[in-house]
Amino acid sequence: MLLRNTPYRRLYSARLVSLMGDWFNLLALVALLREIGGNGAMALGGTLILKSLPPLLATPIAGWVADRFPRKTIMIASDVGRAVVVLGMMGQLIHPSLPILMALVALQAFLGAFFEPARRAMTPSVVAPQDLETAGVLDAATWSAMLALGAALGGLTTALLGWEAALLVDAATYVVSVLFLLGVPRIQVVQQKGSGTLREGAAYLRANPRVWTLVLVKMGWSVAGATTLILTLLGEGPLHAEKDPLFARLAAGAQDASVIGVTVLYVSRGLGTAVGPFVARWLSRGQAKRMEWLIGISFAWGAFFYAGVGLMPTLSWAVPFVVVAHLGGATAWVFSTVRLQQLVPDALMGRVFAAELGAFTAMFAASTAVYSALSDGGWGPQRLITVMGLGLLLPASLWVVRQVWVDRVSPLIGPQA
Repeated sequence: MLLRNTPYRRLYSARLVSLMGDWFNLLALVALLREIGGNGAMALGGTLILKSLPPLLATPIAGWVADRFPRKTIMIASDVGRAVVVLGMMGQLIHPSLPILMALVALQAFLGAFFEPARRAMTPSVVAPQDLETAGVLDAATWSAMLALGAALGGLTTALLGWEAALLVDAATYVVSVLFLLGVPRIQVVQQKGSGTLREGAAYLRANPRVWTLVLVKMGWSVAGATTLILTLLGEGPLHAEKDPLFARLAAGAQDASVIGVTVLYVSRGLGTAVGPFVARWLSRGQAKRMEWLIGISFAWGAFFYAGVGLMPTLSWAVPFVVVAHLGGATAWVFSTVRLQQLVPDALMGRVFAAELGAFTAMFAASTAVYSALSDGGWGPQRLITVMGLGLLLPASLWVVRQVWVDRVSPLIGPQA
């Protein structure tokens, strides 16, 4: 599909390089926070929350914008703005200031909130209906591959060359993303008379239970939204690379050895989410009903293996559990996106995906805040990750109820089934 579909290939490539930069940015921020005195789980958790709250505030207008203006233009403007903001973070070299850094982190996240709804809403316009599942699998696998590759390269760059080099790479990726987007056709959303309001989007969701429950899937997975925070704490603490014979030599040669363990755990997460979409696609056989049932199974799968991470004594033992746990997360992510792209009209897609992003970021922020407070209150990261994993049993149970209810009030018919 990438070889024969040039517009999609360019859209895909833009996201590819931008995602790599995102992971460079996160690991650079972890190191920068430590350098300017942002120690403790609450400092890191606060940074992650600041990355999520601006998108939550921006999503209502971001969805409306994505349904009213050319989506290509929106994405380019988002990339250009974020490149400028990241370069602004280099000012910490001259005047280290935690409040200024936090403001820039929030602004970067706010601008990013306009990119993703526009990109997801644009995908069905450049991909044939029969290729949407393929695009969804590739989309999730790419996020995962860039998590693994970006975290590995970003972690090594930060550990060996410092956070400054990692931030420069992040800014450069936004510029490369713009160059790819310039080659994507400009597609204007065709508006119907009286359309384009937020109220119209809300009314559509209320009238379609199958759709609004799919919108909440990523929010359900964000019950474990503190994953990034806790993996960071594990890598810096009980699963530090220096404590593991397999990684001790690599840590010994690093400028910042604590980044190595964090990087290994991030890469493990990326490997799991990279493999997951392909396994899920094979299991679903392209059938909508199978996709929706696999979402529920993915929650339970993640609960079991993430709870197991907390029982592992060293980094080497934890890695396979993190990998396997994220097979579940990838499945929920792919199939919720694919089903929404199959069901939602193009003129409403921006607002629907913005609502999905808003629900996801709200739960992510809440989860991160709760586990940050528990960590600073004395809970160890191994205990935290076990409790967080078991928390996924709640959305797993609710999804079973959802399947029974939605199949009764809104049964799948025709090609959807």
